[in-house]
Amino acid sequence: MTALFRAIAAFLRADLAMERAVGERSLAMAFFGFFCAVLFHFTLFLDESVLDRVATGGLWAVFFVAATLGVGRTFVAEKEHGAADALLLAPPPPEALFLGKTLGNFLLIFASQLGVWGAFSVLFHLPTTARYTAERVAWLTLFLAAATLGLSALGTLIASVSAHT
Repeated sequence: MTALFRAIAAFLRADLAMERAVGERSLAMAFFGFFCAVLFHFTLFLDESVLDRVATGGLWAVFFVAATLGVGRTFVAEKEHGAADALLLAPPPPEALFLGKTLGNFLLIFASQLGVWGAFSVLFHLPTTARYTAERVAWLTLFLAAATLGLSALGTLIASVSAHT
C-alpha cells in the first residue's frame, strides 16, 4: 500500500472514530430522514396510484437534504479545535485528506440512506426487494451508491471551502 493510500485510510479511520464517539452527523441525517418519512406518511393522503411516485420523489428530496445536513459539518470539529491548520501542514498530501473525508461522508450518507429507504418502503408500501429481481436491486443500489459518491465529493469540497473562509 502506498503512502497516499495509508494516509487516506488514516484520515478515514479518524473521521469514522470521531463520528462513532460523537454521532453528530449520522444522528442528524437519520433523525431528519425518519422524521420526514413519518411526516410525509401522516400528511399525504393520496390515491394509491399516485402515492408511489410522490413517495419516491420525496425520498430523493430527503436523501439530498439529509446528506447536505451531514456533509455541511464535515470540517467543523477540526475548525473548532484548531486542528484544521495542522491537517493542512501534515506530511500527507491534501488530496489524502479530501479523499479520506469524502469516503467517510460516503459511508455515513449511504448508511443513513439505506435506513431512510427502509422507512419509506414500510410507511408508503413502496416496492420492496421481494418484488424485484436481484439484478434490479443491484442496479438500484449501484445507482444510489454512485449518486451518493458524487454528492459526497462535491459536499466535502464545498464544506472544506466554507469551513476555511
